[in-house]
Amino acid sequence: GPRNRLGISRRSEVLAQEAEAASTSAAVERLKGALEIAWDALRFLTGLRAPRPLRDTLPEPGELPPAEEFVARAFAGRRDLQALQAQVRAAEAGVGIARAGYLPTAQLEGNYYTHREGISDDINWDLLLSVEIPVFEGGITQARLREARSVIRSARLEEQRLRREVEQAVSRAYRSAVSFRAELLSLEKAVASAQENYEIVQAEYRQNIVTNIEVLASFNTLQQARLDRDHARFQAKLARARLDVESGELPGGLK
Repeated sequence: GPRNRLGISRRSEVLAQEAEAASTSAAVERLKGALEIAWDALRFLTGLRAPRPLRDTLPEPGELPPAEEFVARAFAGRRDLQALQAQVRAAEAGVGIARAGYLPTAQLEGNYYTHREGISDDINWDLLLSVEIPVFEGGITQARLREARSVIRSARLEEQRLRREVEQAVSRAYRSAVSFRAELLSLEKAVASAQENYEIVQAEYRQNIVTNIEVLASFNTLQQARLDRDHARFQAKLARARLDVESGELPGGLK
């Protein structure tokens, strides 16, 4: 560049810049290849025929309500937990059905006749009431009752197990979302500091106080801080989406 021709910049500094540019170009090509691989995977999973513009619709990571609120949402809205609760209710109903085996059964049968002969000629209807007492089926009923109660215990234990797993998963997702948001806030401050430092170094470079290597180093620091900040932002958004999913909701308020 002009500073090199004037002797202000050393040849080693120029070579360092060229090496940095070549390394950056290689990284760009590597990322392009990774992007193509990602699109191939997305096309395979979704059936999309060609890449299309991607829109980030997830909200920016904000301060979260208490973890207990997400646990309560999960207990109220998780479909897998609701299914197990329905199994518990069905098992409880099964106990009542099995206990009914101890009770006598009554049957009422009625007949209506359009024509009869003999002594029943003037009777055109009759009723028959029969009562059956399960005297010799107590053992079978008792076995069925024990089986029904066993099904209840099993269903309740399974529900309790899932509730513990849900609470643990929600708590883990909550801690992850909080951690990534805190990291994002720290990296926002790092970007601001790196930006200020880069502007100072640029001013000193124009006054020939520092070399272009120092300018390049401060610029790289700024770019890396931006990359780290953007990566943390996406991680924080994904963490919040996972928290919504674990809580039985669609991420980002989707319907």
